[in-house]
Amino acid sequence: MAEQPHASTSPSAALLLMARPGDGGIRTREIAILVADGPEGAFIGKLMTAPVQAGAVPRLVGTRLGTYTAAGGEKLKAESSMENNPWFLFDAPVLPDGLAAVEALAPDGYSMKFAKDQDLHWETILTLGASQALLAEAGIPMSLPDGSDDPTPILADAGNADMAATDFIAAVGMHRRLARDTDPPRV
Repeated sequence: MAEQPHASTSPSAALLLMARPGDGGIRTREIAILVADGPEGAFIGKLMTAPVQAGAVPRLVGTRLGTYTAAGGEKLKAESSMENNPWFLFDAPVLPDGLAAVEALAPDGYSMKFAKDQDLHWETILTLGASQALLAEAGIPMSLPDGSDDPTPILADAGNADMAATDFIAAVGMHRRLARDTDPPRV
């Protein structure tokens, strides 16, 4: 009878997500910027530019494909919908500012699933202004499992757009927020 190879008592580091955190950059990461009619367009413009400069690929993702009108009249073209490009194709979402946009996204099941599943998979979420209501609607906690404040989602408003973009890029570069891990997972 042939001798069986001994099973390793520790898993291979190459197979562990926690052992492969990446290089801290966001080059090639896919960023979903959720849109509906009524978001603050200038803020979205800044959030399209900063990740591109860092090598990421931001995409406007709407409840449907097509053109949306921002609060200031700017036109935003969603090249993806949450139905045809679901949450798992993206490394991090951005939830838009603008009361009208939030009111359009809040009752949409795809929007809520998008945000909730990104959170459940420990992704960084950038939450702009009025979209903090979307976090509450999706049941996303603002604290870590141990009760301490969660540094993500990142909360921002138009007054700190540049800092928010910088913080978001740094957080996405860390890959997943492992401090959110629970066993069993939150639901």
